[in-house]
Amino acid sequence: MPDASGGQRPCRVKFESTETLPNCDWIEANAPESAAIAELDGYETTVDEMVYGSTDADRPKHDLLGHPVLIQWPWELECQFVTNGIACDGSTDYDDPRAAALTPGAKDWRLLLQIDSDEAGPGWMWGDSGMLYFAIPEAALKARAFHKAWMIKQSC
Repeated sequence: MPDASGGQRPCRVKFESTETLPNCDWIEANAPESAAIAELDGYETTVDEMVYGSTDADRPKHDLLGHPVLIQWPWELECQFVTNGIACDGSTDYDDPRAAALTPGAKDWRLLLQIDSDEAGPGWMWGDSGMLYFAIPEAALKARAFHKAWMIKQSC
């Protein structure tokens, strides 16, 4: 909930270990050599059950590391392009002459932090039930170069 000044109030963070799997869109965009996994009968159902089929299905999906729960599309390519000077604010940006050379680097991006809309908790709403994704290249994560992270917002 916003505080009296209109800002966000502080809240506690509790970490728990959990397992995540990449969804089919993520596999196709970032690990095409593993695309056969996504085609296995039941894979997508298994991923959906992990995210939405448990007793915690209604809880917000706040996660540190792991695989994102995507609302729209895999965002790694957008991070790669923006980092290298392609604005990604229109459909023609993906036609930039540098795009083909930069595209393979999208697979190096990792989820650093995912913050879901959470009106019942701290009162967050990112667009229409959206999600904030903080992403970072794997080498930057290993080097703890957090200044190289990007934030992407997606909403329904």
